[in-house]
Amino acid sequence: MIKRIWHGWTTPDNADRYLDVLSRSVIPGIKAMSIPGFLGIDVLRRDLAGEVEFATIMTYESIDDIIAFQGADYARSHVPDAARAVLSRFDPLVSPFASAKDNSDESLAALEELILPGEDPAFLLQADEIRLPGNLVAEKTAVGVLMLEKTAAPASSQHAEIRPLTRADVPEMVALAELTKPGPFTDRTPELGTFFGVRFDGRLAAMGGTRLNLTGYREISGLCTHPDFQGRGLASALTLHVAAKIRAKGDTPFLHAYADNHGAIALYRKLGFEIWNEVNVAVVRRSA
Repeated sequence: MIKRIWHGWTTPDNADRYLDVLSRSVIPGIKAMSIPGFLGIDVLRRDLAGEVEFATIMTYESIDDIIAFQGADYARSHVPDAARAVLSRFDPLVSPFASAKDNSDESLAALEELILPGEDPAFLLQADEIRLPGNLVAEKTAVGVLMLEKTAAPASSQHAEIRPLTRADVPEMVALAELTKPGPFTDRTPELGTFFGVRFDGRLAAMGGTRLNLTGYREISGLCTHPDFQGRGLASALTLHVAAKIRAKGDTPFLHAYADNHGAIALYRKLGFEIWNEVNVAVVRRSA
């Protein structure tokens, strides 16, 4: 199974018009194409300051089904003229996300077909031991832990101002992630959730936000602090801030940490999180 994720933005006045175009024209048009392997489309909406963000998530059985819909340049977004007329901007590319049903030979062979030679690596995260088919090569493997919030900790005594981060902050966010290595983080990661940051003298000192969104659960991700600002309690403050936002939506916060990052695990335990399960991590590429 593969997910094709796209983002577009409208003004607040055009948001309902865009939804109308989607429901009356774009989605019926896609369904009328009777694309083999097309399993459905979901639409998400998020109201922001001065604009409204939309995400469409199309589900297919294989990459070949996407190519049948979009052609060989399958990473290019499909935005009909009627939708362009009410969008203020949109992403010209889509983000593909793949998953395997289980560790069976059939599922792993299907996963192998989703990762094409020469593309960026894929990140696998699962409880079972990771098995790779012949043409997938692991660049990195690690053991992690999944931690659930068991007790809501009181608000942090750190008085630093925590603000939402925007698209304009993405270059600094990526640079901070590359420096501190909190886990997989690219310039597209902020599209998966809402991220917050703390600045000192204009510099992004620390950040954290949400990524995976499961039924009843939401992940805290990308937590990191610049070395120049460590020891000030910023990671704790951001963790508690994001956790409170998640609880306000009726969900349970969870997060991941590398199993050998004992300092981070100890901190998260102080903040009310406990280890629920170990997970296996691999960064893989297609060799041929």
